[in-house]
Amino acid sequence: MALWAILAAPLPMSVDLRTIRPEYKAILQNRKIISVDQDPLGIQGRRIYKHKGIEIWSRPITPLYQNYFSYAIGFVNRRTDGTPSDVAVTLKELGLTSPTGYRVE
Repeated sequence: MALWAILAAPLPMSVDLRTIRPEYKAILQNRKIISVDQDPLGIQGRRIYKHKGIEIWSRPITPLYQNYFSYAIGFVNRRTDGTPSDVAVTLKELGLTSPTGYRVE
């Protein structure tokens, strides 16, 4: 869902929301994710990091603060061995340069 929202793509569903398991319904109806996908700026996200099967995707979203965008950031593990991965990157490496910092939700 995170990558779908960052790409600003439509989400076709072929499921009856009246009968879907509650945990899946909660994911599909997550208002924060939907708000990222439908952000009024309409700017599609892009991959900003790729290393050893780990990708980081970023999308500028509202609100703007002192001419700096807010960002939706998504981490994608494309490894096929099933093991978790540690990722260490700086905000600057991700192109996040606001001198006032960022709030993480």
